[in-house]
Amino acid sequence: MMTLTLLALGLAQAADGPRLDRDRDGVANRHDECPTAAEDLDGYRDTDGCPDATLVTLVFHDPHGLRTDASGMLGGQALTGPGEYQVTLMPGTHRLQVWAAGFEPFTGYVDVRDGDPMVRSVTLVPNRGTAVAVAAGR
Repeated sequence: MMTLTLLALGLAQAADGPRLDRDRDGVANRHDECPTAAEDLDGYRDTDGCPDATLVTLVFHDPHGLRTDASGMLGGQALTGPGEYQVTLMPGTHRLQVWAAGFEPFTGYVDVRDGDPMVRSVTLVPNRGTAVAVAAGR
């Protein structure tokens, strides 16, 4: 009968765990700013209970590798400028939409992981009938 009692206590303890630390990141729910998203232990703001945002750099280019000016949206943030864009995003999958003169619209997804900054390169496809000039190097 003693074994059954210990087993029951163990189950009660395990059942209590998620209420005290729902995402099991070591930060109690009452102190956790993000109780459903686990903290990443990376030495930066490790006591708030939230994963940290990641710097994402996007580079758009044509099929020949030449950088292309474009505009678009990534994770709800506007992208405008000269071919290279930086945004800070939380971990997760974010929709990317890009428009550039002379190119087909691009829609894709960027998977952002918590941690080091990341760079993503996107090749834009020219519109049909659009001539693409490539400068030859000397």
